[in-house]
Amino acid sequence: MNNLIYISDSFLEEATQINPLSEIRVRYKKYSDSHGYWIVENLFSNISSFVKLMELFPISSPVFGYNINPFFVQKVPTYFFDKIKHFIGLFCFDVLQTDVIFTDSFDRGNIYQHGKVKCTMSSILPHVDYSQSSKNFLVSNIWLSEGYNGGTSFWKYKDQYVYFDQYSQIYENLPLDKVEYYNFETNDVFTEVERAPAEYGTMSMYMSNQFHSAYVNTDPNHLRWSYAIMSHQKPE
Repeated sequence: MNNLIYISDSFLEEATQINPLSEIRVRYKKYSDSHGYWIVENLFSNISSFVKLMELFPISSPVFGYNINPFFVQKVPTYFFDKIKHFIGLFCFDVLQTDVIFTDSFDRGNIYQHGKVKCTMSSILPHVDYSQSSKNFLVSNIWLSEGYNGGTSFWKYKDQYVYFDQYSQIYENLPLDKVEYYNFETNDVFTEVERAPAEYGTMSMYMSNQFHSAYVNTDPNHLRWSYAIMSHQKPE
């Protein structure tokens, strides 16, 4: 019992507080006529307290549905993110003109340390998240590593920026063996068109049907730490 960690109400309120809407900045970075991503700045009232809160929760090797990815996994109580999700909901209503619901079971911390977790080729190749309904998903990544040189790469497959049905055929023939993660590079069919930086304390948002991949730092002393929140269009 003595090993349990107690989090006071005052610290939890301090750590999860976000700034007033008038102080939060949202920038849109466009990389094609109809595709891009958003960067949310000055979101947290006290980002250092939020990181201290997150550091109280353990990480584990990926299991079950996470084991294709090159990340350690972190799960924390979803109510820690209620204020952030309220902001995301307002953003979706104002900018995307849709109401959203949140898929809490998919929310998780993703921690990459070079050489520690192997993955399948499906994580290395530019991919989409939840392709069966991906056009309805918004991915929001909160970046928690200070001074990290990395982020999210966005890709074009031939002349396509988003998922299309035939793309699934590429994945059918991919090997299932676990390999060490590496940064995918432009080739004769894939072109990297943009890279969203992993800026400490910011949140990047993009539609999950856009081709993307993790861009990582290969220095094992540097952690790529983010927390992903998934939201999708509310059924009518």
